[in-house]
Amino acid sequence: MAEREFHEKGTACCSPFSTCLLTSFCPCITFGRVRHRMQEGHREKYDTCNGSCWGYCGLMVCGFQWVWQAMNRSEMRAKYHLEGNLCTDLLCACCCHCCDLIQQDKEACYREQERAGLIVDGQPGKAEGMNYQPSYQPGPPPPQPGQY
Repeated sequence: MAEREFHEKGTACCSPFSTCLLTSFCPCITFGRVRHRMQEGHREKYDTCNGSCWGYCGLMVCGFQWVWQAMNRSEMRAKYHLEGNLCTDLLCACCCHCCDLIQQDKEACYREQERAGLIVDGQPGKAEGMNYQPSYQPGPPPPQPGQY
């Protein structure tokens, strides 16, 4: 399968603002949400402080959260057949960790919705036997009794 571009741009990290704010102050929660979406495919029964969140938080204390973040980006590229390589994964995780996490969060959400059939890109083709039926165009209303 051919590799696709990321649907979400890494430079659009301020949108939505709520995710930007959350990731700026509690990146471990965003990371846990990304991992949950990639593993479960939806946000039902989502625990804000899940195991991935706590693991990321522990790595943040040591300054090594970028390792797991780069590995997660690499896993995301493989799962959704996205362009990129290990070098870009490491650079994004090390140099732009907040923007990278926001991009991963939006990308996982989009791709999982796409896999579930909730997002349809493009217009469907015309099926055989489907013809356009013109809509009914009524004429002037009939005169009412007592009107001339």
